[in-house]
Amino acid sequence: MNQADKNRSFRTPDLKIGSYVYAEHPELFQGVERQGRQCWFVFSNPDGQCERLQQAFYNNSGMVSVRAFTEAERTLKDLIFSAERRGYAT
Repeated sequence: MNQADKNRSFRTPDLKIGSYVYAEHPELFQGVERQGRQCWFVFSNPDGQCERLQQAFYNNSGMVSVRAFTEAERTLKDLIFSAERRGYAT
């Protein structure tokens, strides 16, 4: 399960969860952190909002459009791979 500090940030290595949260609230996105080859998507997490979005994703009760989700996924992948092309990957 993803760990989060409900008052600070939400981190997930899961591209699908990251894409869903990004599609719902792109303003929460803070960046990508790397730990070796593992990438973590980091979001601000006011009042545990990201955990609620994660639950909506797992419960299949979310209401994000397919287009918004696909664009969010593409954005996060671009962030990962552009950093690798610049030589930041470890």
